[in-house]
Amino acid sequence: MAEETLQEEVIIDIASQEEQTELHSDEFSNEDNIAFLKRQIRELKQTQCVFGNTTQGADGTVSITGVGFTPALIKITAFYQQDGKAGESRGIATTATNDKVYIRYFDGTNYTQDIIENEMIHVFDNAGTVAIQATLDSIDVDGFTLTFANYIASGSIKYQYECYK
Repeated sequence: MAEETLQEEVIIDIASQEEQTELHSDEFSNEDNIAFLKRQIRELKQTQCVFGNTTQGADGTVSITGVGFTPALIKITAFYQQDGKAGESRGIATTATNDKVYIRYFDGTNYTQDIIENEMIHVFDNAGTVAIQATLDSIDVDGFTLTFANYIASGSIKYQYECYK
């Protein structure tokens, strides 16, 4: 109950600040703005998110479990560093067939970037060769499953994941 009162106070404070700085639209009343903010807070309360991180050092299938729900959205950020040069990838998926990865790597002189379809991880080594790739096999009841391939990296790839309900 105290949390809801605090939220209402925050909403009212935001609405009064908007009125003072004239940031609100003339088409909407303060009551409309307050109602909109209350809806946004309710939606945020219902959103669940789980973060985690791990490493991968070989080809193979890996299941990430313990999320607590079937993810509606998965984000994965992977990093690789070798001889002072770095590569990263940022994958996003809503289904196992709707995944894309944004890649960027530094070869010591230039940055290269691209978007690749149907992969969640795609990291280059310092020579511009693929160090490791991963595809999203499935989104499961309690997490997701990746298949790693083309592993040539020395050491392991670190990656972080975010799962949203």
